[in-house]
Amino acid sequence: EMEEEIRHQVRAMFPLYTGEKLSLSAEYRYQFANDIEMEDTAKKATPYKENNRHIGIINANYALTDVLSVYGYY
Repeated sequence: EMEEEIRHQVRAMFPLYTGEKLSLSAEYRYQFANDIEMEDTAKKATPYKENNRHIGIINANYALTDVLSVYGYY
């Protein structure tokens, strides 16, 4: 069983659109290391590790009222 997992990432975030109620933004993540520590019984089986990843995320926020908004990402 996995005891600990640490992911090292560099992130860049930037706005795409800002309107009166709707705002859109994008995020780029570059993951350059993934450190995994396993329990003693699980160390015999080596897990597959993919260290480098490129991740893109789109964020959307829609204001329903002045104090309530809906947020989502893909």
